[in-house]
Amino acid sequence: MPTQPLPQIIPDILREVFLYFTPPKSSDPDLIPLDLFACSLLSSTTLCQMPTKTLPQLIPDILREVFLYFAPPNSSGPDLIPPDLFACSLVCKYWYGEACPLLDRYKFQQLTLNSRYTSDELKRIGGLFIEYRRNGQEYFNKIESVLVDIISLTASDPVMKLSMPAVQTILAHLPPKQTRLCIMPKFAGTPWFARSFLRKDIPSLLIMTHIHLHDNSSNPIPTRQNHINDVIASLSLRLESLKLTDVTFNAKTYDTLCLCTTLREFHNRRRHESYHDHQGARVSSTLTSKDVL
Repeated sequence: MPTQPLPQIIPDILREVFLYFTPPKSSDPDLIPLDLFACSLLSSTTLCQMPTKTLPQLIPDILREVFLYFAPPNSSGPDLIPPDLFACSLVCKYWYGEACPLLDRYKFQQLTLNSRYTSDELKRIGGLFIEYRRNGQEYFNKIESVLVDIISLTASDPVMKLSMPAVQTILAHLPPKQTRLCIMPKFAGTPWFARSFLRKDIPSLLIMTHIHLHDNSSNPIPTRQNHINDVIASLSLRLESLKLTDVTFNAKTYDTLCLCTTLREFHNRRRHESYHDHQGARVSSTLTSKDVL
């Protein structure tokens, strides 16, 4: 929250804005925190159901003031932007038009999904992906990179089990211009992640040209290695850059990498080692691309 409040819009106009965005027959808005006024739009039953009434006096100047009120001061990164604020910026084209220039650098070019989001928030973002892809919103033409970094969770964590389907939904509705994907520890070697890439009904996943996968497993598991191999194989015809961190190779990995005929950049890194470790040297001598690093 900014240190200097905007009393001219608090609380009366915020309440009007809440009423404007709240679907008809909703509960009393006085019972719902004003800074969560978009939540009612982001559930599976009320997603983006706009009221028929219009309040032109709130658009766009007042909406911009409300947005600035909720925006954290001197934002230096995407983690400082409240998830609800990000969601609010996608609620309608007027709000989006005002929010886009302010969030463009952080949210509309790279979407970061990390442990700061709860499983419910990830589900809501996934719902927004579905809704706005169907509506053809410009938002999807802006995202170029998605970073999935839920590093603090383990595969057996209940929160992880709730989050994984939500992230899978987001991956299944990737924007048309996205060519970069970074998957941090615990996700890259999971079966559901491999299945996401192997589904033929999601052609948008096959346009990826830059992939960064982290395994971060102290004890290599053959099935996890095979899942990562399958992911690389599914992207082999278009892949230009591949970065692997803590990924253990097996015989199939080398064969899979040889399928990447367009690969221009390759890094393989282990913790406490440089990118050019012994596995990377072997791969460099195996691949046909002269530009492999």
